[in-house]
Amino acid sequence: MENKTEKVSVNKEELKKRLTPLQYQVTQEAATERPFTGCYNKHYEKGIYRCIVCQQDLFSSDTKYDSGCGWPAFNDVLDKGKITLHRDASIPGKKNLLLR
Repeated sequence: MENKTEKVSVNKEELKKRLTPLQYQVTQEAATERPFTGCYNKHYEKGIYRCIVCQQDLFSSDTKYDSGCGWPAFNDVLDKGKITLHRDASIPGKKNLLLR
């Protein structure tokens, strides 16, 4: 299920200054925030969700749904050619992880 997309290069030191430690760990080290704790889990405002690292538009709020897993869930991406989806069977009910 891996798509081939252009890799975004980032300055890790600049990111460490700009992001919180948790944001850095999640975006750069494949960490996961605790379920039901993230600021976007219960976020219902209309709009576009963007990558905190590269500002790429990722999801529309129109595709967000409550999966019951404690993390935001979306049933579609805005531009399939700009992201990479990886199948993750390690967490029950979690279908894909988004990597930009």
